[in-house]
Amino acid sequence: MNEITVLMSIYENDNPNYFIEAVQSNFEQSFRPKELVLVIDGRIPQQLEQAIETVKSLYKKQIRIIRLKRNSGLGIALQEGLKHVQTNLVARADADDISDHKRFENQVVEFTKNPRLIIVGGLVKEFVGNVNNITSARKLPNTDEKIRRFAKFRSPFNHPTVMFKKNAVLNVGNYQEFKSFEDYHLWMRLLKSDGLVKNINNAIVFMRTDTGMYSRRGGISYCLRNLKLRWYFMEIGSISFIDMLFVDTIIIVSALIPTILRVKLYKMFLRKQ
Repeated sequence: MNEITVLMSIYENDNPNYFIEAVQSNFEQSFRPKELVLVIDGRIPQQLEQAIETVKSLYKKQIRIIRLKRNSGLGIALQEGLKHVQTNLVARADADDISDHKRFENQVVEFTKNPRLIIVGGLVKEFVGNVNNITSARKLPNTDEKIRRFAKFRSPFNHPTVMFKKNAVLNVGNYQEFKSFEDYHLWMRLLKSDGLVKNINNAIVFMRTDTGMYSRRGGISYCLRNLKLRWYFMEIGSISFIDMLFVDTIIIVSALIPTILRVKLYKMFLRKQ
């Protein structure tokens, strides 16, 4: 089977304990990664520095550190980190989520079965407090055809779950700076290439929802960035003008309502209980 690298970024507001848990979950796999490329996005507090030393002591030379002088955002951090990855298969991971122990194995199997695949996403299970306290899940379309249709309206992959081919991502311009939507921006560029895409439900990542996830998906600036993204999709021919208007209406309403209502809407319409 192919070797894989985990690509992760941290910045000053990340929780040191969550970070250690996240790193451990990505090494304690049935299919272990060759290494973890960790991008430190700007200055971080001493507690995070200590957490990095902790995981380095656990996994020795399997952690490669890339430091950015200033906080540049997730898109630029991942763009830089990907340049230092030495394997073609790359597993994305966030600094506060927990990967199921068979996640990588299940994804690598898919790439082995079908060499035309360029990205394999998975299932997110959202939890509050304890990983056993699952509140909802984000399950997405599985097949290439269904994913391409779905992508016109919503992001077709759960970013912290994806495994992709490095050369495919570099061929479409790598990650780019697009605050809050670096992943969706990349997915739509990948979907214009010749490779196949897939989601599988047994590649599971447990995501914390008690860290402000829903509040970050609201407000005028978030709304404007989202609308700018949709306009870009129309310009590159990924969606029609009608598609753009339809989703833009939903985006505006969702972004401007109070967070408590946004949570209820997500749970009711966009998540599986």
